[in-house]
Amino acid sequence: MTTESSVGPVRTDFRLRPCARRLPDLLSRDQWEQMRAQLDLSVRQGQILKCAFHDERDSVIAERLGLSEHTVHTQRKRLFRKLGVTSMVQAIAIAATCCFELGILAEERSDMTPQFPA
Repeated sequence: MTTESSVGPVRTDFRLRPCARRLPDLLSRDQWEQMRAQLDLSVRQGQILKCAFHDERDSVIAERLGLSEHTVHTQRKRLFRKLGVTSMVQAIAIAATCCFELGILAEERSDMTPQFPA
């Protein structure tokens, strides 16, 4: 199954590998900004995506960023719409794929890519 996103068709029938959640920890601030700019995300959307990598709920993200839960929820919806996805797992997969395409992550980090069913 695929869906169209701002970066092209994206498969939606996958499970995210647990190590992909470490992506923000592996990137320097400049690399993260390069990926965020490539995906055309606002600074706020990039912050919410980064927090979501760690599986944080809207309430935790709101507290961490000093925002209301409503603002976090709204920015999450805008992030989904911009990337053409319906879940944070899909958004994370697009971010990881973007990092590979930009050459930010080396090919030997194939443990970061999504797993697709046979």
